[in-house]
Amino acid sequence: MAQPGNVAALTPGGGSVQQDAAAGVVAELVAYSLLNHAAQQIAEGVAAVPPWRVLVVEDRTLAATDWSYHAVTEQMGRLSAELKAASEKVAEASAPPKQLPSPSSTASVHPGQEGLLAEVAAAATAALGVANAVPAVVGAIADTIGYLRTDYTITGRAFTVKSTALVTAVARALRQQGVRSEVDGFHTFPATTASLAAFSDFQHLQRDLTVSRLTFVQQKLSPAIAEVAKGNTALMAAQAEVTAARAAQPPDQVREKLAEAAAEEAADRLSRAQQAQTLAQQVADLAAASLTRASTFETTVTTVPAGGGLPPLAVAATLERLHASGDNAITHVLYVGVDVAGGETVVKKRFLGAPGIRYIGSCQVSAMLVGNDGDVAWARTMTLVGQLKYSPGKGKFATPEMVEVKMNDQSR
Repeated sequence: MAQPGNVAALTPGGGSVQQDAAAGVVAELVAYSLLNHAAQQIAEGVAAVPPWRVLVVEDRTLAATDWSYHAVTEQMGRLSAELKAASEKVAEASAPPKQLPSPSSTASVHPGQEGLLAEVAAAATAALGVANAVPAVVGAIADTIGYLRTDYTITGRAFTVKSTALVTAVARALRQQGVRSEVDGFHTFPATTASLAAFSDFQHLQRDLTVSRLTFVQQKLSPAIAEVAKGNTALMAAQAEVTAARAAQPPDQVREKLAEAAAEEAADRLSRAQQAQTLAQQVADLAAASLTRASTFETTVTTVPAGGGLPPLAVAATLERLHASGDNAITHVLYVGVDVAGGETVVKKRFLGAPGIRYIGSCQVSAMLVGNDGDVAWARTMTLVGQLKYSPGKGKFATPEMVEVKMNDQSR
């Protein structure tokens, strides 16, 4: 015997029907069948605008993904300019040095080096800020209340209608209406896109700067460091000679003066060597900082988000067509989503004859068509209910029935 609360049982005169509370998949299929009607209505509304080419999406985060496009392209442009400027400054610093200042000069760096360092430092101030597109899941589950009447057993079933079915139906209906469309994430990238071309140039700039910096370190910075070490050794030896000359007995003024002159010259050479090392180190460090920022940016825009979806660079390449022109440009974005879905299984008790079963499915579908200028060109919400009758005794389904729920306006 069925346990109360687990099985809703009905025993008519002609037999019995047992309906498990977890059953009702037919009601779910009825709800799915309603999507074809909704898709046809959506396609007819879209075709009336008319758009040139439509991108069908399943979420309304267009602003967030479009921001990703602007953030990626803007930051990539700035970092590319920074890499190019850094390469130019490395090339300038790699050029043969100008005439060194005389020991009596008060200049701390070579002529033009102040501007060199200032320009490189300014180019290194670009901040990394990339907005990652966060995928959103559209749809909700409506809880349906099951209740018991004297002659009916109604078992509620809440479920989520997958948006894939609606998107597929809409894509088919749009094609039937002659509207060119593509599904977000389910398409190939054009052979050439400005975003991917710019990213390729960006990577070339990275490689160029990496090579030029390595060459600069080998040919300029490392020798400058060695020259400073050599200068320190020479200065220490000259200072030791000064000390020894001053301690000589009997005093030797000529030796002392020569030692002091040699120590002063060694100090001047060391100072110039230190200045050259400082400049070389700053140029190398600024180039390294630019490469670090570029590498961080590259990793960010090519990494797939933790929640799935396209990396920011791919999102930018996709949305680039919203800001472009030509035959393949996207002129409108169509959002489609299932807001609510639910189903009920109704078992009708007959004291004479076999019982009857009705599977009822329902869903609410929303659609919005937005131009690439952001204006809403068309929008609609549809609340649909369908039912499918089944005769257990005959083992046959009746013809499905569908109604669109439209509430009367009672305000006067």
